[in-house]
Amino acid sequence: MTTPHDSWAEIYDRVYEESFGKFYSDLTAKTLTVIDELASPGCDILDLGAGTGRLAIPLSQSGYQVTAVDASRGMLNVLRRKDKGNLITNQQSLVQELNLNRKFPFIACVFSVFCYLTAEDDLRKCIKAIASHLSIGGKALVDFTARVSFQGMNYQSEDLIRTVIVEEEDPDEGLFRYYETVQISFPDGVQEYKDEFSIKYWDYGFVLSVFAEEGLNMELDLQDHFIGSGARYFLLSKYNSISTDS
Repeated sequence: MTTPHDSWAEIYDRVYEESFGKFYSDLTAKTLTVIDELASPGCDILDLGAGTGRLAIPLSQSGYQVTAVDASRGMLNVLRRKDKGNLITNQQSLVQELNLNRKFPFIACVFSVFCYLTAEDDLRKCIKAIASHLSIGGKALVDFTARVSFQGMNYQSEDLIRTVIVEEEDPDEGLFRYYETVQISFPDGVQEYKDEFSIKYWDYGFVLSVFAEEGLNMELDLQDHFIGSGARYFLLSKYNSISTDS
């Protein structure tokens, strides 16, 4: 199975920073600000779908104890190189298969992680894994990609051509096929990278109901904080009046 973005992990940061520009940097800054407001200073944070460390690197530099999880070995290799102080614990795993045998007071699972899950069974396993890693009284920041965001894009500069095509596979199931081609200039010539995988639109009301089944309930709708992001952000909390584990 090909892991999304794995084949071009080495250029991922350059492609996203250039093709999304200020939107990308502003979204990152806003997400970090919200986490700072919601998480206890210096607490343990589990970053699911951490990629190359967009959030994990600055969070660790701010004093948080970060564990970064991603399915892509290539993306985590980039994260490790960027983590100059070896501050971040990292783990290659699909979220639905994760078992760290520990709990965290704060979990971040954002930037379209859920749309990579195309089967309800995997969605439920993913949510169960998140719940099992969250402390009683802990909080989870999650986002769900809006359907309007399932569309292609074209970007071209002197050194970069990026083409994304998103085709609807099954309208009733909300399934799409994602195709990406990147041509990027290096000192020794132009290289081309291709990526292809399925993605799925999940109704956020349904996903929140599955979270509730696992004991995670919505505490805050953060839509006003992320207007224009193409996703709905929520803060979930885990409370259990009977259990005393942490």
